[in-house]
Amino acid sequence: GEMRVIAISNSFQLELSQTATIIAACIILPLLAHFIPSNAAHAAERLLLMFYAAFIGVVFCRLNVVLIAAAIAPFFNSLITGHPEAGRVLFLTSELLIFSFFSYLVFRKWKKIWLCAPLCFMLSRFMVLTVYNLPLGPDFRFFLKEIYLKSILLSVPGILVLLLLNIYFSTQAAYGRD
Repeated sequence: GEMRVIAISNSFQLELSQTATIIAACIILPLLAHFIPSNAAHAAERLLLMFYAAFIGVVFCRLNVVLIAAAIAPFFNSLITGHPEAGRVLFLTSELLIFSFFSYLVFRKWKKIWLCAPLCFMLSRFMVLTVYNLPLGPDFRFFLKEIYLKSILLSVPGILVLLLLNIYFSTQAAYGRD
């Protein structure tokens, strides 16, 4: 009776604090990007800062925690910082949700796969861009070359950081420190 309620309450409090921490990191990391001197407007987009927080959440938290944070963080970030712009909040939210879901499934099953985060980011970007660009019609080569590839190339610095994070956490898992 009472012991079960306390256990559920403690579990809920832990998940709530983890969700709040991921959301805070998703807001603070992009804020720090504005201190980068060169072209700060695109620094957060190039560095994929929210995805670092989401991936760290994937490593340490339950799926529901990461998905709730991914669903809420872009909205709060836009509200507090003005970025992403209102028209991009749904795009970023969709990307974070897809990234979080697939990287959680892959990393939790195969922790030693160090390409999980970069590949899941590229998958999420592909899926969201595909939906957003459906009105382009059947010109798939144009989509791949002019939209998807350019978007991925712009994000290479962030993809590399995701790779480094992934290698670090995969190495920890390989040595039984997860």
